[in-house]
Amino acid sequence: IDNISKKALFNNIVYGVSRAQLLDGTVEPPLGIVIEKDEKKAIELYEQVVKDVDNYVQFFSRYDSAAYYALFQKSFILDTKLSKKRGALEGYLDIAKNFAWDYYRRPATINAYIIATEIAREQKLAQFTPGIDTVSKFSGTPDSLKPDEQKYIDVLETLVRLFPHDSLAVPSLEVLSTIYLAKGYTKEYKEINSRLLQYYPIQNIDPGVLVSLADFALFEEKDYVKSEQLAKAIYYGPSQPNDPKDQKRREFAYKRIGESISQQAEYYRKKKT
Repeated sequence: IDNISKKALFNNIVYGVSRAQLLDGTVEPPLGIVIEKDEKKAIELYEQVVKDVDNYVQFFSRYDSAAYYALFQKSFILDTKLSKKRGALEGYLDIAKNFAWDYYRRPATINAYIIATEIAREQKLAQFTPGIDTVSKFSGTPDSLKPDEQKYIDVLETLVRLFPHDSLAVPSLEVLSTIYLAKGYTKEYKEINSRLLQYYPIQNIDPGVLVSLADFALFEEKDYVKSEQLAKAIYYGPSQPNDPKDQKRREFAYKRIGESISQQAEYYRKKKT
């Protein structure tokens, strides 16, 4: 297959995207040109673009700049035009992890995050209420991860690794913490919590997550200084009048402060220090 065929196929992809966007109204036509909208024809063109992209990466390359552009267009079309979210998610994640090129890395990562979060909400993945029956999750054999949970973890880890200073980094770590807590993955839960507390201001962490961290520090790690600090961060943190759980969290935190101090005193009493 020669270079002429490669160039022709890529030009078909570019044309298909541009023409479909004109037909569905995504892009306005040039001044003075009237193009009648045709949603059905636009969908047909988008479907053809997806096929052309598949052919391009199969017969030519998936690693050059043209393939990089084409693969992002395919994922975006699957996502926003053809309602094929799972296919789009795989594509976005592949683009995010492509270290040869970075132009689409952030939008691909964010779009993957949005889709994975939608799937998680639909299937009620990562559902766990911090502070309720927390300690029982720290013992026994961890529950197996469902494929969608594994994919969600992959997306969240990718976002945090590639964009640690993005506004979604802390929420992503919080969700990872919740997943590992809910499934009983103690080692991973500890590692995520360590990253949260080491690299991000404590005031940026959700109070509900701090509840779980305080409990874990007190009952599992036996780190009474840490549990006191975390409980104080909840108790003295900003007021959240619109959150119905705010008062109960503060009452919980006040109790944990006392327990942490008491445990510290008992520790030093036993050491006769």
